[in-house]
Amino acid sequence: MVPNNRERTADADGCVMAKKHSAASLLEPEARALIDAECVDVDTGAVKVTALPVVLRSIALGSCVAVVMHDPVVRVSGLAHVMLPGRAFRNDGYDSTRYAQDAIETLVDGVVSLGGLLSRLEVCLVGGANILGEGDIPDRVVESVRECLLQSGISVRGCRVGGCMRRSVFVNNTTGTVLYSEGDSPVQLLDGSFERAIQCPASTAAPGDTVSDGVAPDGARSE
Repeated sequence: MVPNNRERTADADGCVMAKKHSAASLLEPEARALIDAECVDVDTGAVKVTALPVVLRSIALGSCVAVVMHDPVVRVSGLAHVMLPGRAFRNDGYDSTRYAQDAIETLVDGVVSLGGLLSRLEVCLVGGANILGEGDIPDRVVESVRECLLQSGISVRGCRVGGCMRRSVFVNNTTGTVLYSEGDSPVQLLDGSFERAIQCPASTAAPGDTVSDGVAPDGARSE
């Protein structure tokens, strides 16, 4: 069990490592850190924030969008696993944080409750793939997330969205870095570019939005 506290426990250099270092020089130690760190899964519709030395992750994102937030000063990270655009209808039977607006409001509130400031938040997006090649839900989720962030005055530092490959994302609250993978490829560093995937090999696509069950660390906020 992760200790029940909200104290800062590790240095952080920011959510997106757009520094004077190459991705290759950063990726190897960061990938090793994923093996050693305690990971907390953020399931579909969940929102979790933490100031503890853990890795927040969402696995096998399809049309869903993972919204990662980090405050490098107070060393707080949060992740929302957004499934649907807009705001929840209160009688639809879903958890409200499956929807973009509710999820982002909850994410911001959680990060701020641990000492984060809107002006310092560094945000990146991963997911929004059209796995089945049908409909426009993935694009609508991405645009809804962007609109909600814009309304809150929060800019996106880096993203990897669109295309047709499933993705996974990891934010290491010890270092503040964000890693992602596409299909069966190894993890890569999200370097701060506004890169949007528009093509991908069909052979690497995998259907469905699935995540492993996870348990929030004590003291993490999830609604």
